[in-house]
Amino acid sequence: MYLRLALAACLVATPLFADTVDLQGHAIEVVDTEAGQALLVDGAKAHEDGVIYLDTQPREVGGATVLVGAAGSGGNICNAGPFVLSLQEGVFHFDGPADSCAYLEQTIGADAVDFVSAPSAAWAGEHWRWTPVEGLVRLDPVTFKPDPSKGWDQLGELEGAHPLDVFRLGPIADQIYALLGEEEGDTFVDLLSGVGSGGLAAPGYVGSGHNIDGSYAVVILDAATRQPYLAWAFGGGEIQTRPEGLENWSPGAIRALKTWSEAQ
Repeated sequence: MYLRLALAACLVATPLFADTVDLQGHAIEVVDTEAGQALLVDGAKAHEDGVIYLDTQPREVGGATVLVGAAGSGGNICNAGPFVLSLQEGVFHFDGPADSCAYLEQTIGADAVDFVSAPSAAWAGEHWRWTPVEGLVRLDPVTFKPDPSKGWDQLGELEGAHPLDVFRLGPIADQIYALLGEEEGDTFVDLLSGVGSGGLAAPGYVGSGHNIDGSYAVVILDAATRQPYLAWAFGGGEIQTRPEGLENWSPGAIRALKTWSEAQ
């Protein structure tokens, strides 16, 4: 049996304890310090960081009793990295935090704890694993794979979705790469990976990503023509489109691009 938890979801509500956690007769607590917060085991400092989150529910993993948590500098620039506090044969071990800014979901199994981030068209996912013997180690990255079974009929799944999520729909991703080619495809994906937003809007889906230098990319999916329409520009430069030339765009896609532009 596996327990799946999102670190941010299950830990963010408990950054500091009012009471001490009793772990087989040992006192575990998170306290405020001048530097931020510290994790104490029987009064001794196991780790200190800007902010520390801890799941207060002990788990049995591979013969060890563990408490899973996350720690980091705080703020919204980088997610806190996961750590594992384990009690093995009467001795405490602290492993982590993982050197990662990714949003990691944890899976607690019988013999290991896995921390995995979702891959996207712009980057591979991360995979960290904790075991009593090896501690916390980074494994091979998780490769992004579009779903070939989902396409235009599943456009509704993109409600409120980041524009990179468009590439999760296999047939649509194939159409986009066919329009762009390999080199332009990499460039377009990189632009979309910036600060972005999107959602269902006429003529189907409209999303965009922005970089701090003013570069941007826009993806419009026309549900009626079942055709993607793409636009991008570098640092305020001339807009480029695919299909090339707005005369080759559907009326709905042209209206969507105009509406998007006026909102910027």
